[in-house]
This record gives sequence, structure tokens and C-alpha cells, in this order.
Amino acid sequence: MTMSSVLLVGDFRSPHARAWGDFFASFVPHVTLLSSAPVGAAVSAHPPDPFSVLLSKNTRRLRGMGSDTVKGGRLHSSAVQARHLLGYLRARTLSQEIERICHDSGADWIHALRLPWEGVAVNLADVSLPWSLSLWGSDLITQAPQSSLLSKLSRDALGAVRGLTADCRRDVVLASEQGLQGGTPTLVVPGNLGLPEGEIRISQRSGRRMTAVCPRGILPHIRWRELIAAAGLLRQAGHDLDLVILDVDQPPRGHFPGVIFMKRLPRQEMLALASKADVVVSVSTSDGIPNSVLEFMSQGAIPVLSDLASHRELITNGVNGFLCDARNPHSIARAIAAAAEPSAREQMSVRNAALLSSRYTQPVVQRELVGFFESLQ
Repeated sequence: MTMSSVLLVGDFRSPHARAWGDFFASFVPHVTLLSSAPVGAAVSAHPPDPFSVLLSKNTRRLRGMGSDTVKGGRLHSSAVQARHLLGYLRARTLSQEIERICHDSGADWIHALRLPWEGVAVNLADVSLPWSLSLWGSDLITQAPQSSLLSKLSRDALGAVRGLTADCRRDVVLASEQGLQGGTPTLVVPGNLGLPEGEIRISQRSGRRMTAVCPRGILPHIRWRELIAAAGLLRQAGHDLDLVILDVDQPPRGHFPGVIFMKRLPRQEMLALASKADVVVSVSTSDGIPNSVLEFMSQGAIPVLSDLASHRELITNGVNGFLCDARNPHSIARAIAAAAEPSAREQMSVRNAALLSSRYTQPVVQRELVGFFESLQ
């Protein structure tokens, strides 16, 4: 078969989801976008041709239904089960929208962005179309195992896909352990589909004052308190350090000397900050390969990441960045200090520019994606 009309299901508030829409629009004659969350003008501002934009009126926000926010024994377990049951019911509603659109639009392929709950919804839909799936960092490693319901729904969906993309190889391995059929084509690409080729820079920074930026906010899986403690240790040791934590709408209560909390910045302002940063820090307890880290690396910032399997796909410790124990402020502090050394920073910046150019730019990623989807037809 040849893809001529694709239904793309995702949360189109996200610029990453809209990048997938742009890719499919460049690859197939017609693309229909079905948003799993209300997006207002975010998608309607998209070029209307060749897109058909369809916003589900009956579907409330699905993202976050699998997130881990309640702690403590049976209460935690009951809250997770309740959230996942509600997520399942809303996925059922989304699946009905998928059925209607496939009937009306003549779609011949479906692609879902995320497993819970868009991929689950596609698999629940009573349609006989082939479909493919994109995973992000938390889909399998944290969300799917949280309840027997979501675990089964995830396994069923993985068993039905014709092709799978993920932002790290670790997720491909996990998918094969959690239901993906042997021999299913897979591809590892960044979730934002790559960096603009002309944005990659080599660090030219110099001076004694150090700037470290965590662009990941203060989400539950980010050990931001340990990071702040590490910054305190560095200042006690005589380092002149500014720590910036981005993507924080409401700063936490408390006194955090030397720490600047900032809201999410427009992309060009974020890149301007990245060009001044010595170090980009992501001390998470679960993750894929964060797009924000790639963006900071593209401006010459040296990565300090928690020692996770996914991060080891990007970073060779001491070669192009540093790995640390996210739960240990002393380990984080040592890694930041090492990354801020001028001699190490210059060499690593050159290596990372070459790495990003060869694997993470938009032209490279799009060529890989075209080849991947052509192989599925």
C-alpha cells in the first residue's frame, strides 16, 4: 500500500506534535490532525492545506492521567488506579472520534504520538487500518507499569503497531519486553524531529563566573532540590556560580540563595540563554533523551545528566559530558565543576557539535523518517 491520507493523533498544544504534523504534510498528500486536548489557535494557525484540523469536542485533557503525583501506600495505589480508569474512559471517547474521522476522511494510515493515551485510543478504535506509534521518555519506564489496567492496554497496543519510533534505544528495548512483536520496524529519533542545522554552535565562552541551567523545571522526576544543594556546595568551595531553573510557572516556597527560577521562554530567548550557559543540567530519575538538553548542547553548553541508560546513549562520561547520581548533591556538584573547566568545555563543545550535526539535525532526522515510513508501506 501507499500512504496517501494519514490521521495523526496527538496533543497539538505541543510544538513537538506540530513538528510531526509538518513532517507528514511534507511526505503524504493529506494529513488530518486529531488533538487529544483543546489547543485553541495553536493548531488553527497551522497552514490549512494540506491539513484537516479536527479538535475533539468531547475529549478532555488526556496528558497527565498516568502521572505519579500521590504518594503513600494504598492511597497512592488507589489514586493511580482511579486516574488510569478515567484515562481509559477518555481514551474510549477519543477512539470514537478516530472511528468517525477514519470513516469520513478516507484515511489509510494512523500515527499516534504517545502511548498513553493516544496510542491506547487508536488500538481501542474499531478500524481496520494499519498504524504506527511514537513513544516518549516516560511512556513505558514510569507510566505503563503503574497499574495493571494501563500495563495491559499498553501491551495490547504495542502488539498491534506496524512500526515504532522512540527518542532513545532503551524504549525500543522496553517495548520489545512489553508487547512489541518481534521484527516490527523501529527507529530512534529525537521527539522534536531534530535541530535546525544552522543553529549548532561551538562554545566560545570564557571567564570565571559559571552559569548552569536546568531547563526541565521542578517536575516530580527532576531532583531539583539535590541540584540546588549541589549549587550550594559549589559556592561553598569558592565557585562563582549562577543556577537557573527554567520552565517554572510557580517558584517553590522557601529561600534558595543564588537560584533563579524562570518561566518557559520563547525559543529564541531560550537559545540566547543557552549561548551564555556553561553547563546544562538534567538530574532526572527517569527520562528519554530530553529535547531541551539537545537544544542547550547545540549552543555549546556541556551536559551534566543523571546516570540513566537513555542518557548514556547521548553522553560518554568524561568525553562529551558528565554523568552523575541524581540523588547525591556531591556527585552533581563534582560533575558540574568538571564540566565548567575551560579546557574540557572547549573540547567537549567541538565533539558535541559534530555529534549533533551527524545525528540530531532536522535534515538527517527527516531522511531517516522518510526511509522508515516508506519501509512500512
